[in-house]
Amino acid sequence: MWQIKLGGIVVGVFLAIWGFKEKKLNENMTKAPRAIEMAELEKGGYSGSNHVAIRDFLYLYDALIYEAQVESANDEVSRDTMVTEAYIPIVSSESKFVVDVEKYFAAAEKDPDNIENLPLPKLENYTVVVKTKRFERFGDLPQGLQAAESPVKGIFINKISSLNPEEKKLLAEGCPGIDLDSVLILEEGRSPSSSGAAWAALVGGVVIALLSLWWLFKRPSQPASSIS
Repeated sequence: MWQIKLGGIVVGVFLAIWGFKEKKLNENMTKAPRAIEMAELEKGGYSGSNHVAIRDFLYLYDALIYEAQVESANDEVSRDTMVTEAYIPIVSSESKFVVDVEKYFAAAEKDPDNIENLPLPKLENYTVVVKTKRFERFGDLPQGLQAAESPVKGIFINKISSLNPEEKKLLAEGCPGIDLDSVLILEEGRSPSSSGAAWAALVGGVVIALLSLWWLFKRPSQPASSIS
C-alpha cells in the first residue's frame, strides 16, 4: 500500500513541476512562431516571443554534440547506434566564422599551391544552439557547414532548462572561450502548451502530492472496543 502512496507523491510532484515550467515558459509566448532572421539574433539582447521560426542560417554540423543510447560509457559508437538528441550550433551568413570560411576558400581557389599556408577559420562564438531529435542513428548525423533549406521552428527553453556541465564541456571543445550561459537553446518542434493545461497540472499536482503525503502519514484508525 505504501508504494501506491509514494507513487501518488511522485506523480503529483512531477505534474506540479511540469505545470510550473510550462506556466513560466508561456509568460512570453505567442501562439504562432515569430519569424526572425538569424543575423538579428546575433546582434544580442533578444527579448521577443520564445516561440520562433529562425530564417537564413547555416548549421555547424561539425560542432554538434549528441546523446547516444549505449549500455556503458566504454561501448563503441557505430553507425547504427541510436541517437536520442543532438545540439547543433547555427550561425548567419553574416557571422564572422562564415565570412572567414568564404575568404579561406576564395584564397585557396586563387592560389591553390599556397593552401597549406592559409590560416584555417576558427569558430569563436555563436548565439543559438538547436536541440533536436530529428536524427535516429549516429550514421544519420550530417557533417560540414550547411545552409538551412527552411526555417527551424521551436521554443527558446532557457527559462526552464540549461545545458548540463558535460554538454557545456563538449560544446566548448569546438568553440573555446564561448560563454555558453548566454547561448539561446531552441528546442526544435516544440510548440506552446495551453495556459489552462499548465495551471491544471500545477494545481492538480500540488493537490495530489499533498493528499498522498497526508495518506502516507495518516495513522490507521483503531477499532472500537466494547465494554462488557
